[in-house]
Amino acid sequence: MNKPGIWLNNHEFKQFSDQSTRVATSALATRQNNPYDFSLLGYLPDPDPVLKKIGKDISVYRELLSDSHVFSTVQQRKAGVLSLNWELDRGKTKSKTAKSVDQLLKKKIKMRRLINQVLECLPFGFQPIEIEWDIRTIPWSLKSIEAKPQEWFSFDSENRLILDYGMKGLNKGTLVPEKSFLIAQNNATYMNPYGEKLLSRCFWPVTFKRGGLKFWVQFTEKYGMPFAVGKVPRGTDQTIMDDLATKLDDMVQDAIAVIYNDQSVEILDAKSVSANAAIYEQLINYCDREISKAILTQTLTTDNTGGNGSNALGQTQAGKLDQVNAGDADTVQEVIQTLIDWYCEFNFGSGETPEFSFYEEEDVDKNLADRDAVLQEKLGVVFTQDYIADAYNIDPKYFTIVSKPEPANPPANPATPAAAVMEDQNKGVLKFRNADSSAFPDQDALDLFISFLSDSKDQVDVQGKMMDLILQPVLDLIGNSASFDDILSGLAKTFPDMDDSQLEASARKAIFISEIWGRLNAGE
Repeated sequence: MNKPGIWLNNHEFKQFSDQSTRVATSALATRQNNPYDFSLLGYLPDPDPVLKKIGKDISVYRELLSDSHVFSTVQQRKAGVLSLNWELDRGKTKSKTAKSVDQLLKKKIKMRRLINQVLECLPFGFQPIEIEWDIRTIPWSLKSIEAKPQEWFSFDSENRLILDYGMKGLNKGTLVPEKSFLIAQNNATYMNPYGEKLLSRCFWPVTFKRGGLKFWVQFTEKYGMPFAVGKVPRGTDQTIMDDLATKLDDMVQDAIAVIYNDQSVEILDAKSVSANAAIYEQLINYCDREISKAILTQTLTTDNTGGNGSNALGQTQAGKLDQVNAGDADTVQEVIQTLIDWYCEFNFGSGETPEFSFYEEEDVDKNLADRDAVLQEKLGVVFTQDYIADAYNIDPKYFTIVSKPEPANPPANPATPAAAVMEDQNKGVLKFRNADSSAFPDQDALDLFISFLSDSKDQVDVQGKMMDLILQPVLDLIGNSASFDDILSGLAKTFPDMDDSQLEASARKAIFISEIWGRLNAGE
């Protein structure tokens, strides 16, 4: 007796047989094996708690999108994915296959529309998308790819999609053909193939919000205008009272009334009751916040916090929304990758297929670029290709570092010292090296410090002061200062002719030189 490709002796075969009896080769916990499952005609009801309670189908959620806040938050959730760029990673796929898939996505499919259709699974739990293949072409292409209403579909007891046009168990429906429907699902499970519906958590907040708005309008109509109160003597005839009431009603419209001299009219404003209107506004704001949390998982990107928010909290919640958008992007990637796999299987058989993915175009860090430019231009730092690739997220194969050519006729007496800054690859620190190879690092540091001060418009005065100070007072100033502002204040007193921009630039350079000076004098 043998396992295919492997000969087993009696002992090994018995051991293999004992292990195989303990390994499940088919699902045991299924609805078909459940004696208490009473699914009618194999139809699996939607377990959504709101739909079960109100006895309606998913179409009731479609009407919720008429609420402006619900619509804006759903669009914001979708925008996190729609704003991303997409690409195909060929990997080990054959060139012909990769090119055909690229043409399919770019020429045959409106990608933004398809991505938006897939994202409909977020508010409604799932989204069937029907594919109509065009088999008259070689390779096969697409006639159409279109999202269809969720109300038309159900799932059977094996979690397969069936088309029943909303009959929901009154007939068996039609099991959809293989590779003809893409099914986008939001956090679907075995118990709930219909997926989680974001709008399910918005139903009651929207309902209460609309009720509150209705009563708020009635309250405004009733108490938004002042009251006119007419006073007549006791025992006045009802006809006279009715006539006065008519006149008061006209007065509210025209602000004019004619009454008898023994009658009086008093105007009461609505200030005493208008404060009660705030409870309606609070209710509506509360409902909007609940909607934001249900769809976006946070509130600060959509709601006015009344000054209670903070920049740090806003950034934290925006970061959480980015994580949610990343999960939504994964859902879209899975659906589109399924389409690519089917297309390749039909046209090219089994084998490697290109991988679809999203990416966010990153902006160059301007502060980092400015700093690197200063280090290169002012101090002569030469950056490696690896640093550029890591710092700016650029593939090394897309750029080459070219050495800056030396001037043909360098000046005989340059204003700046003949010192170059180089990176010590062994120690990982910056060292000064004199151009004529003389080992005077202290003098080089002093010359470099004097040179940067000479950039100011009062070059002569600044250099004279610098020579008088002999560097040490500036180093003492930096060492005794508790903050960058203290250093600026100290330099302003020492060099009163410098403007603010010159002082700030000088302070930054002084801090850098003081660190180098300290290392040199410490024996590093």
